[in-house]
Amino acid sequence: AIVAAATSTYVLVNLKTRKLSIAPKEMVDLYADYSTKDTSRLGTNLPRKSKLGNLDSEGAVLSKTFTVQESDIDQNGHVGSIVYVHWILESAESAEGAALDHLKTLDIEYKEECFLGQRIQCFTETVEVGEGSGESGESGKSL
Repeated sequence: AIVAAATSTYVLVNLKTRKLSIAPKEMVDLYADYSTKDTSRLGTNLPRKSKLGNLDSEGAVLSKTFTVQESDIDQNGHVGSIVYVHWILESAESAEGAALDHLKTLDIEYKEECFLGQRIQCFTETVEVGEGSGESGESGKSL
């Protein structure tokens, strides 16, 4: 039985400009066997990532504020990706009425880097599944 399945998309960043760079074809070809377009070798179909909806400023509630600590910083000099997951889960748990015991998927879009000492405000909003979550055909709520 499959307990968990995950996909990741990596990008190449120019460390001087902190902007995305295009990977050379030779580099892309090295990882062709690891494409997530064909998930048959996993024995399951992974959900396709869809564009996340924008947070509705009317319905969003400030649930938690974090200050980036030295232990949050990865080898690239910014907050590591797992730290965002911890912040999201902790914020969702502290939001009124949030229950994460049935969490099936977690989609994260990294829009910009966070650095040491920055204050990060986490807002939560509960929406009906299908509205802005990219899910369809399911009932329930998404946080």
